[in-house]
Amino acid sequence: MNKPLSYIYATTNEKVKFPTSFKARNYPKQRKGDDYCTYHKENRHETDECRVLAGIIQKLIRKGNLKEFIQDKQKAPRTGE
Repeated sequence: MNKPLSYIYATTNEKVKFPTSFKARNYPKQRKGDDYCTYHKENRHETDECRVLAGIIQKLIRKGNLKEFIQDKQKAPRTGE
């Protein structure tokens, strides 16, 4: 992906049908305060760290949606040279 999850979700939420978000499982609250997931609508983690949303977006990309967020491999910087 070439953009943060929060950007992809915010700009495509009305165009693409995302599955209904359920509250995150009852994991122990490791973080409080400013960490907020727009997808889950909870203060457990940041949207950019949401593994559920990342999986959904990756699945949508594989299905041919959200092509504008596929990283161009030819333009990717080379390492080790």
